[in-house]
Amino acid sequence: MGQNPDRYALVTAGSEGSNDEVEFSRQELQIESVHPAWSVIGWRHKAVYDVVASSAAPLTIEDVLAAASIGRTSGYETLLDLRVAGLIAVENNQIVLGSVDLDTIAHLHGLATAVRERVVRHRAERIVWREWLAAREDARTPPDLPLDLYAVVEDAANPPDEAYYAALLDAGPST
Repeated sequence: MGQNPDRYALVTAGSEGSNDEVEFSRQELQIESVHPAWSVIGWRHKAVYDVVASSAAPLTIEDVLAAASIGRTSGYETLLDLRVAGLIAVENNQIVLGSVDLDTIAHLHGLATAVRERVVRHRAERIVWREWLAAREDARTPPDLPLDLYAVVEDAANPPDEAYYAALLDAGPST
């Protein structure tokens, strides 16, 4: 609602016969940004590259595909794209990191400028959005009415104040 974010929890679904209570974790998870070079290379190739980059030793093609949980056809296409980009290399039927890194690809495509422009655009859009929210809230809030528009409601337990009613009738409607 407004600027307040929604909150979600990731939980494991229980099986039909299970009445086990789910333990909720309040642990803070690290969320890392994705390198902007993947917008040029292709987001789907990141999982395969991460497998190769996180391995201390060279891997075979079968090891990479199994670790990335990717099919053979898609895997070969991804490996080819990563090899063309220079991110991986094949040496003695082993896959190793290539001579090009993600920062180099980002620099060659001018992605730092694109990211800065996107941040500036998003900040401007957020300012407009906050102004819209404030205007929307102002439209929902009834204006403060002057005190002379309020009427006094007589308590039914007490007798009516005849002098008050006579004064209202003599004065006529207020403008």
